[in-house]
Amino acid sequence: MKKKENSDVTTLIGEGTTLKGELSFEGVVRIDGIFSGKIVAPKAVLIIGPKGRVDGEIKLLELNLLGSFNGKIDISGLCRMISGCNFSGELKTGSISVEDGSVFNGTCQMVSDEKKPNTKSK
Repeated sequence: MKKKENSDVTTLIGEGTTLKGELSFEGVVRIDGIFSGKIVAPKAVLIIGPKGRVDGEIKLLELNLLGSFNGKIDISGLCRMISGCNFSGELKTGSISVEDGSVFNGTCQMVSDEKKPNTKSK
């Protein structure tokens, strides 16, 4: 993970904080606490810190996972799994980077948002 990303964080859910519900945002959010519920931020970036935990459903542009996730994720861009992270669930992503030392238990489906026009003529 690039160091610059931490300085771009617009919202921090700190260690010791527990939230339940639905979260939507723009920009970059970092979770170092516990979140349970639904996150809908299709043009945003989520960082789950080393002590962070998220349980639920997520729709994002990009995810940097350093902590734990359990549930379903739909990412149109890049999913980064950093050494020491723990993923359990279903993942749909445009691209993925998994570092040695990451734990992945679940399914992964690579998808593309690009819709190729039908160029065949009749």
